Amino acid sequence: MRAVLAAADQVAKVSPTRVGIDETVMTTGRLLERRRQFLTALVCLDTSLVVAVSQGRDKGSATALLAEHAPDAKVVACDLFSGFKAAADTLEDVTVVADVFHLVRLALHALDEV
Repeated sequence: MRAVLAAADQVAKVSPTRVGIDETVMTTGRLLERRRQFLTALVCLDTSLVVAVSQGRDKGSATALLAEHAPDAKVVACDLFSGFKAAADTLEDVTVVADVFHLVRLALHALDEV
């Protein structure tokens, strides 16, 4: 966990206008004492580079990432988690889009229901 966060600090400081925001889960600890920790990543959609990473998966961590690293973002791609959408909506003149993975998953689920 510390290595991931430290590496994220080494990334060049940019202010992208098209970003993606998503979470990943890291497990830490020994086999029988594992803990799950969420990390939220902000990615520049033009360069595919990670812009920043923070601990947590909530509106607060997403809002902080966007405010600090992408305050001029015009497009935010995210999954269907309400916290990410709410965070993106704090930016001015932003278009929020669902990422492709989740759209395809919803479409496949709808097809299964037919």
